[in-house]
Amino acid sequence: MTPEQLDAASKRQNGGNRGIRLDNYAVLDPDSKAANMLCEQWEREGKIPPTVAWRTAAGNIKRLFQRPPELQGPLTIRAIKLQLRTGAGMQDVIPPSYVNDPEKGIDGFYAWLPDQDPESIEPAALSADILKYFQTHAQATANPSCTHSSLLNNCNPCASRLDFSQGGRDESLFHVANVLRKGGMAIEDAKKVIEILAKNCYPEFSFKTALDKINSAWKKEISEINLAAEVREWVLSSSGIFLSSDVVKELGLSSMSSERKFNQNLSNIFGRLVDEGILERGTRRGQFRRIEKESEVIDFASADTSRVFDLKWPAPFHLERLVNIYPKNIIMVAGASNAGKTALLLNVVRENMARHKVLYFSSEMGAEELRLRLEKFQDPMSSWRFDARERASNFADAVDPTSINIIDYFELTDNFYQVGGEIKKIFDRLTTGVAIIAIQKKEGQDLGRGGAFTLEKARLYLSMNPGELKVLKGKNWAKPGCNPNNRRFEFKLIDGCKFITA
Repeated sequence: MTPEQLDAASKRQNGGNRGIRLDNYAVLDPDSKAANMLCEQWEREGKIPPTVAWRTAAGNIKRLFQRPPELQGPLTIRAIKLQLRTGAGMQDVIPPSYVNDPEKGIDGFYAWLPDQDPESIEPAALSADILKYFQTHAQATANPSCTHSSLLNNCNPCASRLDFSQGGRDESLFHVANVLRKGGMAIEDAKKVIEILAKNCYPEFSFKTALDKINSAWKKEISEINLAAEVREWVLSSSGIFLSSDVVKELGLSSMSSERKFNQNLSNIFGRLVDEGILERGTRRGQFRRIEKESEVIDFASADTSRVFDLKWPAPFHLERLVNIYPKNIIMVAGASNAGKTALLLNVVRENMARHKVLYFSSEMGAEELRLRLEKFQDPMSSWRFDARERASNFADAVDPTSINIIDYFELTDNFYQVGGEIKKIFDRLTTGVAIIAIQKKEGQDLGRGGAFTLEKARLYLSMNPGELKVLKGKNWAKPGCNPNNRRFEFKLIDGCKFITA
């Protein structure tokens, strides 16, 4: 799409954010970890060709396609929160929009994926495989209780509005009751909703008769919702350890969990998945883990070894001359108290913010203190172009996979062994970006809190004491025959911001 075509297909939304109209396009819209994993799997299998794609402020990746003529409305896979959205009058938010939603914990910009923005690539055609998948597994979002067979076309029998007048009350109340059940509402709460609606029907509908609608909706045969298929679909899209109650909750089946027949069916389904080698049982009742047999293919034959990440380090260290950093690398900085960790990291921000997007996560500084630290550099405040965030935990949820992520610092008070798992989560999140993670250590020791667990994923590991920086581990030597490991730099830190050779 040319800039002119994109402008013709887009509009400015409230707050200056930008959106694209979906009259002629379809957006594959994942809104959960499972949905994103399924889309990534489709890409590996070739079911999703290269197309216009962007990352949302919440970290999900949306993909834009040409709208197939037979697709006329939005569809969703309820179990994993995956939608295929299109249709006249619909739109979707696109970069460079900014979203701040404290209730959902979202604060950030939308960004095109590298080499996949609308000015460098045309939206691809939606593959027949994806259409078929939605046709088999999706349900119309406009009417979750629809039981008609056509899902790719507008469902005319269900298109009419609810009618609570005489003649339409019976069907409409049953429809609402069914929607509440599928949405996971408890039956007692649903009764309150139906009672209010019954009293406001014209003429007023008998509450006793209205309760029949609730009972009919809640007593539907379990087979009608195809429990086995939905559970299997959820499981195949999951990762890690989960509880059977997690599946019930996400599938909106909580209202049935008190029924003996339902629980027996669910137990049998999980048992079959264990027998098939899809699941293994956990250490407690109702706990499972999907056996992940798939592995990411490493295409070493076509790998570009010259694709070194352009990361600059401040003088007098110039560590880029000693160690090559590649996309998806983890860099650890273990520092004693007042050794200069923050000063080093802010210098890295300063050296790289003109070439890369830089996210700086601080676990101990607010806006005022950070500004005071930056003022020490005596640069105009307007020249500092990076994204600063307050965060003390769950960093993997917030890192940008394509950027320089600087974490200052990991706070560990106990269970130090868990730091290895947290670092791995960040590693798994990265794609073309890198992460620099600071961690506390005792003066005189090399490794930070967590010991060897902090060393495993690092391709570069720096250890700082007051006046000394040591390269504890440099995996990829920048110059053949020039070993960077155990290289030491003695320095003085001037005004809390400038490093000079001691």
